[in-house]
Amino acid sequence: MTLPTLPLPTLIATDLDGTLLGPDSAVSQRTREALAAASDAGVAIIAATGRSRYSAEPKLAGIDSIRWLVCSNGAMVWDRQAGVLDTHRPIEADAARACLSALRANVAGVAIGWETPDGFGFDNESHYRPPALDEYQLRYDLPEPDGSFDVTKLIVTAHGIQGADMLDSHIGVHLPQEVEGAASADSFIEVTGANVHKASTLAVLTARLGIDAKDVAAFGDQHNDLDMLRWAGTGYAMGNAAPKVLAVADAVLPTNAEDGVATAIESWLAQ
Repeated sequence: MTLPTLPLPTLIATDLDGTLLGPDSAVSQRTREALAAASDAGVAIIAATGRSRYSAEPKLAGIDSIRWLVCSNGAMVWDRQAGVLDTHRPIEADAARACLSALRANVAGVAIGWETPDGFGFDNESHYRPPALDEYQLRYDLPEPDGSFDVTKLIVTAHGIQGADMLDSHIGVHLPQEVEGAASADSFIEVTGANVHKASTLAVLTARLGIDAKDVAAFGDQHNDLDMLRWAGTGYAMGNAAPKVLAVADAVLPTNAEDGVATAIESWLAQ
């Protein structure tokens, strides 16, 4: 696969699952070395994921080149270097309660989980647990949103609903205007506050770092990466990406199993 000849970006923004992580859900040695080399060359690197920081952090263990973790689909920014929550863009308390009510009234077999900075909770229907969702192993049984506290993100699935397009058409259409949803896997949709997604949070963070979007290269594979790939100066889809992601990308890389992100970085550094 021949990649377009492009200058080394000022910043890399990369998704995790299906992108930086291989099929074994780990960062390969080749990719670790490529990230380190990019960092040594002066490139800033941000991980941007639908995962919470609780499940994302272990995936990045030992990778010091990534300081900023945009997690929960943009609802949080975690400063890995300082070990602190830098930014929180939650669903407001009343909107979270209204969202739960709307979903339960309109989606048969719906199961809902919720995330806050303190952890997670899941309703009694969440026995429909997608195996791809590591947060189910990190549950803290937080109380259900009742309008008394803000919520970082909702995790929504429904029995028999599979695939990003089906999730959008069966669940996404019933979300109130105060929130928005995006699929990062085939079995669940993640709900954040209105205009809270990877791209909008990256825009704020990179502006603070003095970096223009045109100097950003973004990598992704799923529907929750679409805004990020459109926002970045150059958007790269993985070879294993969803059709809608392939359609908006400026270039297509080898798959995550083939270290597609490392391929791009190596190509830049070799110029």
